[in-house]
Amino acid sequence: EHLRRELKRNAQLRYVCGLSGTPSSAAYTRFFRKLYSKNTYLEKIFSKGSGDCLSISEAIEKALPYDLIRVTNGVYEESFSNLKPVAIIGEGLETIIRPKGKIGFQVVEHLMLKSLLIQGNGSSQQIINNNNGRLSVIDCCLEECHCAIMANGQDAILFLDNTIIRNCSDVGVRLNGGSKGIIQAAEFSSNKSAVIISDGSNPLIRKCRFRKNEVGTELFSLGESVIQESLYLENEYGITISDGANPVIRRCDIERNNIGVVFEQTGLGILEECHITSCNSGIYVSEGSNPILRTINISDSFEYGLIFNGNANGLVQGCTIDNCYIGILFTEKANPFIRHTQISNCNKYGLNAEKGSVGIVEECELFLCGKAGLYIETGSKTAIRHSRIHNNGIGCHVVNQGGAYLVGSQLTDNSIGVLIDKDSWFELVRSQVLHSEHQGIVLQGKSSGLVERSYICSNLGSGLEALDGSQPVIRESSISQNLGYAVSLENNSKAVIIGSYLKRNSQNSLNISSASEVISQNNETESVDQPIII
Repeated sequence: EHLRRELKRNAQLRYVCGLSGTPSSAAYTRFFRKLYSKNTYLEKIFSKGSGDCLSISEAIEKALPYDLIRVTNGVYEESFSNLKPVAIIGEGLETIIRPKGKIGFQVVEHLMLKSLLIQGNGSSQQIINNNNGRLSVIDCCLEECHCAIMANGQDAILFLDNTIIRNCSDVGVRLNGGSKGIIQAAEFSSNKSAVIISDGSNPLIRKCRFRKNEVGTELFSLGESVIQESLYLENEYGITISDGANPVIRRCDIERNNIGVVFEQTGLGILEECHITSCNSGIYVSEGSNPILRTINISDSFEYGLIFNGNANGLVQGCTIDNCYIGILFTEKANPFIRHTQISNCNKYGLNAEKGSVGIVEECELFLCGKAGLYIETGSKTAIRHSRIHNNGIGCHVVNQGGAYLVGSQLTDNSIGVLIDKDSWFELVRSQVLHSEHQGIVLQGKSSGLVERSYICSNLGSGLEALDGSQPVIRESSISQNLGYAVSLENNSKAVIIGSYLKRNSQNSLNISSASEVISQNNETESVDQPIII
């Protein structure tokens, strides 16, 4: 601009430069180009627009295979296909490419994009990596598009490093058709789906950050992936896995999502060494899915730590679930296997089984849960083996035709050890019910149960109390050192007691109301003349 002003003002300068008279724009351009070609200092100062080509497409056309194309800062509105391997390197987020049309770049050969800002119009597909394409996107930002990157085909490979993808109306990165790649140190924010993996595709995702997306990572149609050391923060769904997809997810932090991880429609996969915290629900497993969940910590869920729903199966091993409203929910005929897991400090229940579900809880610990460690209802049947259930409101509460098998377990320091109600039943085998604040075992509402080879001791009420027509069977068990009766039957209840030890309680071994009855064989009983009063 300074030179233009000087040329207009100074006729002598125009004459010296060969621009006498009124110079045209073309004359200015010829003069400036001639001037730049002879003066390297001026060429450096006025470098913008002084490259070898006026567009990226022109540069790709002129380049030889594996040439490096440097793009200076500015706005480039164009689309292209690379028919030869090239690298396109900008100067940072002020080097802006705005693709024309609905498809920005078609990757046919090797293409590297580095240090660029690629902006869409909200409905465009920015980069499509087709069969045999090798796409590397490094230190870039892609935003405001329908789909930022699509890798399509068995031989398509994507390498995405230290890149931001945001505000995509459909998906940030989509891999399908068996494509592969590495996505690392990338940040995905405010997309509908950040990453979609389908049709047998299998990328590695590591050290990425997914924030405020509708779905962080979505896998379906036999999609696979290794996802590790990534952060899923404030998404509607952190990771969703369905339709035979089978990822491995390791050492990820999943925080403040509506649901942290969803397995549905026969989803598979391994989830291990992850931390899931402050989600509405931590993990949701449904519709025949069968994942393996190992060494996971789920904490501070506002509803459920872990849900198994709709014929879902799965293995939960070596996990900790704490400070949730309900630790684990089994529902709609789910049948999971929970092993070596600790469930604690839940506001309502440690484990809630309902709606015909079944399941196995083995070698677990449930404690400090508000209403009950185990709550089994609505026709559900749950087996609890070699577990410790302590310091809960009720150790095991079974209602509404539910059933519980307790084998080799210890229920201690609960308000009531076992409460069976409303036509429900239980079996207590080789187990202990100790130090309850009230009764050890209570049956009411026409419930039934079996106590076999078990110890019901040191409870602050009766060892076993049957009410309202309930019918327990007690075999080869010890009910002693309780501050009430060993066995109390009231309101038309009936009991069969065989080969049991019913001594050393503070009141009589048996308390039988007029409408109740007991069948007793080969038992050791006693009458207490003076009960102990506390």
